[in-house]
Amino acid sequence: MRLNRFMFLGMVAALSLTLVTGCSGPTNATQDPSSKQTKNTENTSEIIECGTGLVNTNEIPEFDIIGEVIEIDENRVHILFGDIIEIFEVSNATEVYLGETVQVVGDQGNQSLKPFMIENFAMKHTNMGHIIEVAKGSVVSVKQDVLTLKTDRGEIVFETFEMADLDIGMEVEVEYVLFNGPEGEKSVLKVLPLDLNMTMTIESIERSESGLLIFKGVEESGMESYVDISTGTNDNFNLSELKVGDTVEVIPEVIMESYPMQVKPLRVRLIEE
Repeated sequence: MRLNRFMFLGMVAALSLTLVTGCSGPTNATQDPSSKQTKNTENTSEIIECGTGLVNTNEIPEFDIIGEVIEIDENRVHILFGDIIEIFEVSNATEVYLGETVQVVGDQGNQSLKPFMIENFAMKHTNMGHIIEVAKGSVVSVKQDVLTLKTDRGEIVFETFEMADLDIGMEVEVEYVLFNGPEGEKSVLKVLPLDLNMTMTIESIERSESGLLIFKGVEESGMESYVDISTGTNDNFNLSELKVGDTVEVIPEVIMESYPMQVKPLRVRLIEE
């Protein structure tokens, strides 16, 4: 069973980063290439131009690197923040997961990663800062690069970059981004077939050599599955907080018919008590 996963301009991330532009820096400031932080080389205050006003350099906050782990190569971790990918050599690369949101801490040459806990999953963004919208409904038609959905707001037409194996009348949830206002283009990120949902309780959790979080889940029927949580599939929880005994809903993209089954998910959602 396979459902093609829709992607748009890179990975989905539940993180919006602030960009600071428009300032001309002081002559005695240096740029730390590992953290993108501007640091004053003298322990003095200096006034610099910033747009139409003046800013005291002692009042400029330092910005932490917070991003998503997209690759782990021994002690080198590739982190995506905004539209930038940067590689950090860290002391604890084997303690983080692929797809985990982390914060880089420490000075260059002595850096490590710690999980960055997202507290509110109600509003999500792509890594480029676009708000991810959600619509639920039944499939009316699927033609070339257009998906039409019947929802409680009427029929909605979406633009897609790949076609999924969707049947007419199938109940789905669509994640998408808007362009050119509420009535503008609706570009699909992901289509989630709700009738394929699997509910299971986590029996064990492990980390693969590549850094994937893999859990063994057991359904009420006793069916066992191994599920790997890849980038962008954890819906409403931080990876480091998932624990044995949690109950989750899994919508599969691929199921390998082995025993136990191996599942590549489109989404894993924690059922909160």
